[in-house]
Amino acid sequence: MKTPALVLSSILVIAISGTAIASQHESGKNRCTEERMTNWIARTDTDKDGKLSSTEIDGMRVRSIDRADKDGDGGLNLEEYKTAGRKPKGPGAEKQFAMIDADKNGKISPEENAAYNRNKTKMLDTDKDGFVSVQEMVASCTPKPPKE
Repeated sequence: MKTPALVLSSILVIAISGTAIASQHESGKNRCTEERMTNWIARTDTDKDGKLSSTEIDGMRVRSIDRADKDGDGGLNLEEYKTAGRKPKGPGAEKQFAMIDADKNGKISPEENAAYNRNKTKMLDTDKDGFVSVQEMVASCTPKPPKE
């Protein structure tokens, strides 16, 4: 069985650099290195403590919703959602949208967005200190070894 070159190159980068490597973007660029996550957290970290609270994550999402809300109704329909920041493409976007749209009315409200962000923060916050660190971000998107 042949292993795709992208997988082999990812394994090689992990072995050489010791840096956690995340899922690959369609372009093949590593989206989740410690350097990239540090830079992303620095832009989102409003109190400059080096980690993200659910409030900071929610603030980032609210700004993203505001930019994508083309009809100005305060929520996002599926088409608007697909343009809001980095989202999964195709069926992945629809699946994620349906997960966030708790009342299933075809719009993601600010309240639904905040609830999703609180849950996402809890999931990412593996040490349960109420914040998401660079290490937790990198670990969250590092491929897990296959179960035997």
